[in-house]
Amino acid sequence: MFMLRICPRFRISIRLQLKTVFIPLFIFLLAPVLSSAQQEGNGLDGVSDTPQTNDSTPISVSVLPVHVQQFIVQKNAKQVDLHWTASIAGAGGQFVVEKSTDGKNFLRLGTVGIPPVSGSFSYSFTDTYPSDGKNFYRIRIEELFSVVRHTLTVMANMKDQELYGAFPTITSADLFIKVPAPSRIIIYNSQGMKVKSLKVGGSQHIDVKDLVAGTYHVLFEGKRETVRFIKM
Repeated sequence: MFMLRICPRFRISIRLQLKTVFIPLFIFLLAPVLSSAQQEGNGLDGVSDTPQTNDSTPISVSVLPVHVQQFIVQKNAKQVDLHWTASIAGAGGQFVVEKSTDGKNFLRLGTVGIPPVSGSFSYSFTDTYPSDGKNFYRIRIEELFSVVRHTLTVMANMKDQELYGAFPTITSADLFIKVPAPSRIIIYNSQGMKVKSLKVGGSQHIDVKDLVAGTYHVLFEGKRETVRFIKM
């Protein structure tokens, strides 16, 4: 039998040469696999942080907010009826009716759903137990995919006195008209000339931005007294 004896130093040299050859070869063969895994995912779990799509068209989500076009309140015997009209974009959500007795601290009174369709619609809500005296109402708009917003505040006074009014007494844009029922109002300037006449369905805000600066008087249908306000 023929036996080849290799000295220990030579055996060590052979081992070092094998490592020098096979380690770079292993890295060379493994490189395409690592590159493919890196393309499939950015994280350790192999899931890409960026959504993948075959369509090169940019993806964007744009939802127009709900726009309340009119919001009025009206006394109905011992109840208060709220009516508003809104154009919606189809995202869905809800209107939250909020109520206050001081105009500052509001509580949730009820909700009305916003359907997931597009168009202009009318909504209503009834406060069956209004407080004795002033009741302030506003609508909290909670639409999906949009920031929460509030409408202007309207007021209904359940006392018999002060059924008619207009405030604030000094304004530059909006004037809140307070009436117990649907009525016609006429606005006169300081010279007694009629400058605006309109029908209101109940207590609501009206736009007076088109009036020139000066003093005006509001006359309510069926009443002889007028309410004065100043347009800035």
